[in-house]
Amino acid sequence: MHRNSNPKLSTLRVITALLVSTLTLMACGGGGTTTVTRTPTSTGGSTLGAVPVITSITPTSAQAGVSTQFTVAGTDIPLTSIVALSGGTCDSPTNATALGFLVTCTPGVTLGAAAAVINNNTLANGGWWIGQQTVTITASGIPLTDTGISANQCYGAGSDILISCSSAAAIALNAQQDGMLGRDVDKSDSTDGLLGSSYSFSGADCVKDNVTGLIWQRASTTLMALPGNSQNIEAVGYRDAANTSSLCGFADWRLPTPTELQSLLNYGSSNPLFAIDLNWFSLTRSNWYITGTQYLSGSSANVWVVDFVKGGVNGIGASGGQPELRLVR
Repeated sequence: MHRNSNPKLSTLRVITALLVSTLTLMACGGGGTTTVTRTPTSTGGSTLGAVPVITSITPTSAQAGVSTQFTVAGTDIPLTSIVALSGGTCDSPTNATALGFLVTCTPGVTLGAAAAVINNNTLANGGWWIGQQTVTITASGIPLTDTGISANQCYGAGSDILISCSSAAAIALNAQQDGMLGRDVDKSDSTDGLLGSSYSFSGADCVKDNVTGLIWQRASTTLMALPGNSQNIEAVGYRDAANTSSLCGFADWRLPTPTELQSLLNYGSSNPLFAIDLNWFSLTRSNWYITGTQYLSGSSANVWVVDFVKGGVNGIGASGGQPELRLVR
């Protein structure tokens, strides 16, 4: 029997077989399936092996701006695989095997459906699609602390002098001023935090916010001012080191969102250098603090920062000074 040993024809047969093969991925939240035909971009002259299949990406939902660790499972997954989350950012995968890997992604601020797409490598390196799943992005559900404005920080009609919020002049101007409402008024005991705040120590190096449930690193780290995306890369490095060392006994530390970091601000502070409760966060520096949230879509070098001197929330580029980093979990 004549045997055809033409290598080009053999490669063509492999490609033809792949063209008609299909991959099935469970759709998010449904129980239905999505059938997709994948075409490899190039054989590269090498023998094509088993076709990678993604069977699941969990969890299937995440909060906007909150770093979330996802588990990707499947079979014959290349160790070079990466994840792209529409509207958000993803770190390089870890614990990679042929059966799956872990990856931390931070969704953007747009709520609703976002596609988590897995390629075997970056498109610039000839990567091709392996699978994808829809992830539902929801609003951050943390409770909010109050502003720290006290009952003696209201305004009266025709004056910019702060007066008692219970005075007739203040009520006549506006009976719904900040110092008249909220936890600052209802929970004004300052033994566990100024006015409406409530803190407790979680180990020597961490503080728990009993209102939001968040646990914060007490100290902060000054990041270097280098070009490009160095601030984010450096911040992620500190995050990973904290998780590796199990800071305060925890291994799920992350960069905060702007809302989370702003919850530490004390807008009623009389200290011109610090807008925070120094009784609990004595290691705070008079500076602005970086978050893990982009303010300019598609440019990971630009992030939101919170000013712990004047209390502002702004967006900066990666070379705009030396911000501080305080981790949260």
